[in-house]
Amino acid sequence: MDHITQFVMGRVKGQRRRVGIMVGRIDGKGVVRLGWSRANFSAGDTFDPEHGLGIAMDRTLAHEFVPAPHSMISDLHRFQDRCVRYFKGHKGMSKVSVQNREEK
Repeated sequence: MDHITQFVMGRVKGQRRRVGIMVGRIDGKGVVRLGWSRANFSAGDTFDPEHGLGIAMDRTLAHEFVPAPHSMISDLHRFQDRCVRYFKGHKGMSKVSVQNREEK
């Protein structure tokens, strides 16, 4: 498999639900890249897994840094560690994948 996914869980109106998705994949140069998508419930969004996966996959291809919401940073750090273990033998992680690694 060339990519892995993980849903982001959160509270919506007091219930625990899927609110986003993270994707890790290998680019053409053998570098592991991360992408993410999260619904903005305060703006009236609903989470659609297929649409979210498309957005997250597009972000893995981005050449510019797209900052993740503060609420997803710890989830992305754990997912980044998971990607390193899953994609053993590849060149490493993209530098644009996750910011603020020191704030863990």
